[in-house]
Amino acid sequence: MRSCWDDECIERHEFLGSKLSGFCDRIGLEIGATGPDAAVTAGRLYAASTALHIEGPEVLAACHAAQMASERNDELLTVSRAAYCYRAVHSAGIRVPVRSI
Repeated sequence: MRSCWDDECIERHEFLGSKLSGFCDRIGLEIGATGPDAAVTAGRLYAASTALHIEGPEVLAACHAAQMASERNDELLTVSRAAYCYRAVHSAGIRVPVRSI
């Protein structure tokens, strides 16, 4: 996950993944499914996304979020700017409601 969303920024920012995982561990928040089936489903969604020329770390993270939400019948919330990350959800055969806020 990037720590800066400025498209014009040329600075190298730190990667937030380890900090986010540490935060989840401290408060007891479940990070999500890590089994082979979950990875295959998220990979299928990422393949559908790249076919639409939508790729990158945020899209890959969205693929895993969509897979978990589908498995748990949860709704995904996203900001309008990041909604493109979920464009291939239905074409990949994953059923999950996505709502922009």
